[in-house]
Amino acid sequence: MRGFINLYFQNDKNKADNLLLCLKENSIIQRLPITPLNLSLISILFEENNFEIPATITDIYDNFNNLLLGRTLPDSRFAFFDINLRERILSVYALELLNRGERSYMTVDEFHTFFQTFFDPIKQTINLSLLPDALEFLINNTGILTLQDGKYVRFLHESYMEYYASREIFNNQRHLEEDLVEKFLEISWQYTAIFYAGRSKAMPEFLRKVIARTSRSTNNSDFYRSVHGLGYLIQALYLTEDSIRKEAVHAALKYVLEIYDWMKKMSSDEKFFFKALSLPLSVIINSFFFFDNFNSITIRGPLQIAFDELYEKLEFSDEEGNKKIDSNIAFKLFTLAMTLASPRIGHIDAMNKLVYDSILLNDPLFERLLDFGVSLVGNKQLYAIKEHLKSPTKAISTRHDVVKFNKGADELYLSAPVGRLRFSVYDRIYPDRNYLLLTEGKTDAQIIEHAFTVLTGQSPYWEINPVHVSQGGANELAKILQSIGTLIKDKKVLGIFDNDAKGNQEFNGLPKSKFNLVPEFIRLKKHIEADVFALKLPIPPFNEKYFQAEQRFCFFSIEHYFPEEYLIKHKMLATTPIPEVFEISDKGSRKSDFSKTVRNELSSDIFKDFVFLFRDIDKIFGVNEIEYQV
Repeated sequence: MRGFINLYFQNDKNKADNLLLCLKENSIIQRLPITPLNLSLISILFEENNFEIPATITDIYDNFNNLLLGRTLPDSRFAFFDINLRERILSVYALELLNRGERSYMTVDEFHTFFQTFFDPIKQTINLSLLPDALEFLINNTGILTLQDGKYVRFLHESYMEYYASREIFNNQRHLEEDLVEKFLEISWQYTAIFYAGRSKAMPEFLRKVIARTSRSTNNSDFYRSVHGLGYLIQALYLTEDSIRKEAVHAALKYVLEIYDWMKKMSSDEKFFFKALSLPLSVIINSFFFFDNFNSITIRGPLQIAFDELYEKLEFSDEEGNKKIDSNIAFKLFTLAMTLASPRIGHIDAMNKLVYDSILLNDPLFERLLDFGVSLVGNKQLYAIKEHLKSPTKAISTRHDVVKFNKGADELYLSAPVGRLRFSVYDRIYPDRNYLLLTEGKTDAQIIEHAFTVLTGQSPYWEINPVHVSQGGANELAKILQSIGTLIKDKKVLGIFDNDAKGNQEFNGLPKSKFNLVPEFIRLKKHIEADVFALKLPIPPFNEKYFQAEQRFCFFSIEHYFPEEYLIKHKMLATTPIPEVFEISDKGSRKSDFSKTVRNELSSDIFKDFVFLFRDIDKIFGVNEIEYQV
């Protein structure tokens, strides 16, 4: 590839280098057969408008199609098979395979029969007896179709199928645009959608529908595919308004935060590869996943608009007037600024603004991320910023107490595995979710989150956090619920109390001046002025022995949702004055060890009783569509 491109652009080395860099960095190249013909077409289009793949991938394939199918057929009897008819055969077959699913190819006989039937309505126009020979020509002479095992008709490359399917939908079956939207998170359909978008390059409504579809993503694979697909889709739609395309940028940043949260969970659960990832490394991995999919000059405008909108929300003042930064916004701004500063886009102003006009670098995490970013992006201007900041008179804002840590804790913050920092004061970047659960302790949060994931196969739609103050507990949870109403923005908050003696005491003690009982619940209170709720754990009806009238004999904790024999096996039960009623043992590190054990369990049978809690949570938050595997 390097040799070919250097020869083609032998009088313009910079253009050769830029195109080669584009081909090396762009993962969509994996969908493109690298042949001399394709490289020629890529080079021609790059020379004409300096737009890289994938913005021009549909144009490349259009030229490729015209060259291959524009050949004269060797027998004058096939004159009726002009290029339009040949295209139709390929596009109809491509769409049929796309609908069938992966590798469901037709046999040669099935292929012939299928098109005999397809063209039967126009048999007065064409001689169908010649169709088998014409089909054989397409298989043997175009380089687009081939025979697998001498029997199955398949496209020589998967991208040919996606390209021709997009032609069929665009030219003849526009009603299938809804399928492109609904199936956008399936890889072949996603690339077909990108080819489809490239036919027009200006499809605002289609883009809006795809963004709405990705908003229904529920698991890590969906989030990955959403970020990847949106990045390439808005490059293909480079003639669509920047104000619409920037919504895809915002959506992708939201999904990157979901991926980051999943990565933190994997580290906390000590899964292989993830367990040793530090906080800066796990953040930069996700920043550069976005970077890889949005690094294109065709989307500089949407990236810049998104940056400007988020920058206004970066800093705020707390109740004492101290300047703070929103860590989620900071992560997004850093990611956007790094992408804009890439050699391909070459716009350094956003990073300059973050470094010199904001207090972002007062957080040690972002100092480290800038160092990583300079090394990975390789932009000389970024390197100059880094070198300038080393000088004693570095031109950044006066240091504020942006992050309150224990003395000397910076190195722990930057080097400890991110899973160890999770649910601690050091863990400040979270997914953008509309609902927040607060628990009495860290193990409660870990267990509840994992139980939801096992029972649904999805990431939670709510954020969950333990009380950070001191050792947590019901008392601290009650204090936070009373004060959080003035702090939350556009979130519903639910505090979950154990149904034990202390949990009941603190739940019952929530002041009537601030909280009212919710009539349809006997275990739920709501803040009078805010969307803040307090819930006692529901006790499953078959565990009626834990329903106790006297508060001091209440012992039900989150661990009681596990089967009793499972708790006995792991030595988690301690006796109480009531026969057959047990409390959860809290000796030493037993709770944290138990949490680590259950987070390696994947059987829904073990977690099935958590559904009593989750259905309460869903009802409180007004979410009805969750299906639990019980």
